Amino acid sequence: MATYEEIRVYRNKINRFARFVGIETTELSDGYAKTEMRIRPEFENTIGSLHGGAIFTLADTVSGAAAASAGTMHTTVNCSMNYLKPGIGVNVLYGIARRVKKGKTISVYEVEIMDEEDNLYATGTFTYFNLNKPLMPVS
Repeated sequence: MATYEEIRVYRNKINRFARFVGIETTELSDGYAKTEMRIRPEFENTIGSLHGGAIFTLADTVSGAAAASAGTMHTTVNCSMNYLKPGIGVNVLYGIARRVKKGKTISVYEVEIMDEEDNLYATGTFTYFNLNKPLMPVS
Protein backbone atom coordinates (compact mmCIF):
# COMPACT_ATOMS: atom_id res chain seq x y z
CA MET A 1 0.00 0.00 0.00
CA ALA A 2 1.09 3.58 -0.65
CA THR A 3 2.22 5.73 2.25
CA TYR A 4 -0.11 8.41 3.62
CA GLU A 5 2.18 11.07 2.17
CA GLU A 6 1.98 9.43 -1.29
CA ILE A 7 -1.83 9.31 -1.03
CA ARG A 8 -1.95 12.97 0.08
CA VAL A 9 0.20 14.13 -2.83
CA TYR A 10 -1.72 11.97 -5.31
CA ARG A 11 -5.12 13.26 -4.18
CA ASN A 12 -3.96 16.88 -4.36
CA LYS A 13 -2.83 16.20 -7.92
CA ILE A 14 -5.90 14.36 -9.26
CA ASN A 15 -8.70 16.22 -7.45
CA ARG A 16 -9.28 18.86 -10.13
CA PHE A 17 -12.32 20.44 -8.47
CA ALA A 18 -10.52 20.87 -5.15
CA ARG A 19 -7.57 22.44 -6.98
CA PHE A 20 -9.95 24.74 -8.90
CA VAL A 21 -11.41 26.16 -5.68
CA GLY A 22 -8.02 26.21 -3.93
CA ILE A 23 -8.33 23.35 -1.46
CA GLU A 24 -5.16 21.51 -0.47
CA THR A 25 -4.90 18.47 1.77
CA THR A 26 -2.05 19.31 4.14
CA GLU A 27 -2.11 16.31 6.51
CA LEU A 28 -3.17 12.69 6.11
CA SER A 29 -2.96 9.67 8.39
CA ASP A 30 -5.12 6.64 9.19
CA GLY A 31 -8.73 7.90 9.10
CA TYR A 32 -7.65 11.53 9.51
CA ALA A 33 -7.16 14.47 7.17
CA LYS A 34 -6.65 18.22 7.35
CA THR A 35 -7.28 20.61 4.47
CA GLU A 36 -6.86 24.31 3.84
CA MET A 37 -8.88 26.66 1.62
CA ARG A 38 -7.93 30.29 0.98
CA ILE A 39 -11.10 32.35 0.65
CA ARG A 40 -11.70 34.35 -2.53
CA PRO A 41 -14.33 37.07 -3.08
CA GLU A 42 -16.14 34.73 -5.49
CA PHE A 43 -17.00 32.48 -2.52
CA GLU A 44 -19.33 35.10 -1.00
CA ASN A 45 -23.10 34.81 -1.21
CA THR A 46 -25.61 37.63 -1.71
CA ILE A 47 -25.39 38.81 1.92
CA GLY A 48 -21.58 39.02 1.93
CA SER A 49 -20.86 35.90 3.95
CA LEU A 50 -19.16 32.74 2.80
CA HIS A 51 -21.47 30.62 0.65
CA GLY A 52 -22.59 27.40 2.34
CA GLY A 53 -21.59 25.49 -0.79
CA ALA A 54 -17.98 26.60 -0.36
CA ILE A 55 -17.99 25.36 3.23
CA PHE A 56 -19.63 22.11 2.14
CA THR A 57 -17.04 21.61 -0.59
CA LEU A 58 -14.26 21.91 1.98
CA ALA A 59 -16.05 19.45 4.29
CA ASP A 60 -16.65 16.92 1.50
CA THR A 61 -13.03 17.19 0.34
CA VAL A 62 -11.50 16.71 3.80
CA SER A 63 -13.76 13.76 4.65
CA GLY A 64 -13.01 12.21 1.26
CA ALA A 65 -9.29 12.56 1.94
CA ALA A 66 -9.68 10.86 5.32
CA ALA A 67 -11.61 8.02 3.64
CA ALA A 68 -8.91 7.75 0.97
CA SER A 69 -6.33 7.11 3.68
CA ALA A 70 -7.47 3.47 3.44
CA GLY A 71 -5.84 3.35 0.00
CA THR A 72 -9.09 2.55 -1.82
CA MET A 73 -11.70 4.57 -3.72
CA HIS A 74 -14.73 5.76 -1.76
CA THR A 75 -17.89 7.62 -2.70
CA THR A 76 -20.15 9.74 -0.50
CA VAL A 77 -23.51 8.10 0.23
CA ASN A 78 -24.85 10.52 2.84
CA CYS A 79 -23.91 13.68 4.67
CA SER A 80 -25.29 16.13 7.18
CA MET A 81 -23.98 19.65 7.78
CA ASN A 82 -24.55 22.09 10.61
CA TYR A 83 -23.65 25.69 9.80
CA LEU A 84 -22.77 27.37 13.09
CA LYS A 85 -21.36 30.79 12.23
CA PRO A 86 -21.47 33.05 9.17
CA GLY A 87 -18.18 33.30 7.31
CA ILE A 88 -17.76 37.07 7.23
CA GLY A 89 -14.24 38.48 6.86
CA VAL A 90 -12.66 35.03 6.74
CA ASN A 91 -9.32 34.63 4.94
CA VAL A 92 -8.60 30.91 5.35
CA LEU A 93 -10.68 27.94 6.43
CA TYR A 94 -9.38 24.59 7.60
CA GLY A 95 -11.19 21.29 7.49
CA ILE A 96 -10.44 18.41 9.84
CA ALA A 97 -11.97 14.96 9.40
CA ARG A 98 -11.76 12.02 11.78
CA ARG A 99 -13.07 8.52 11.18
CA VAL A 100 -15.60 7.38 13.77
CA LYS A 101 -16.51 4.03 12.18
CA LYS A 102 -14.66 1.83 9.70
CA GLY A 103 -16.56 -1.05 8.16
CA LYS A 104 -15.91 -3.37 5.24
CA THR A 105 -18.08 -1.24 2.97
CA ILE A 106 -19.39 1.73 5.01
CA SER A 107 -17.31 4.25 6.98
CA VAL A 108 -18.36 7.39 8.84
CA TYR A 109 -16.36 10.60 9.39
CA GLU A 110 -16.92 13.67 11.58
CA VAL A 111 -15.81 17.00 10.14
CA GLU A 112 -15.03 20.40 11.65
CA ILE A 113 -14.55 23.58 9.62
CA MET A 114 -12.68 26.39 11.38
CA ASP A 115 -10.55 29.47 10.75
CA GLU A 116 -6.97 30.24 11.76
CA GLU A 117 -8.15 31.27 15.24
CA ASP A 118 -10.06 27.99 15.76
CA ASN A 119 -13.48 29.65 15.41
CA LEU A 120 -15.86 26.85 14.45
CA TYR A 121 -18.01 27.58 11.35
CA ALA A 122 -19.54 24.21 10.61
CA THR A 123 -19.60 20.55 11.56
CA GLY A 124 -20.65 17.58 9.50
CA THR A 125 -21.05 13.84 9.37
CA PHE A 126 -20.14 12.05 6.13
CA THR A 127 -20.84 8.43 5.25
CA TYR A 128 -18.76 6.74 2.55
CA PHE A 129 -19.08 3.53 0.57
CA ASN A 130 -15.80 1.73 -0.09
CA LEU A 131 -15.61 0.78 -3.77
CA ASN A 132 -12.75 -1.65 -2.97
CA LYS A 133 -10.73 -0.45 -5.94
CA PRO A 134 -7.15 0.75 -5.48
CA LEU A 135 -6.97 4.52 -5.13
CA MET A 136 -3.66 4.81 -6.93
CA PRO A 137 -2.45 3.06 -10.05
CA VAL A 138 -0.46 -0.06 -9.30
CA SER A 139 3.09 0.32 -10.53
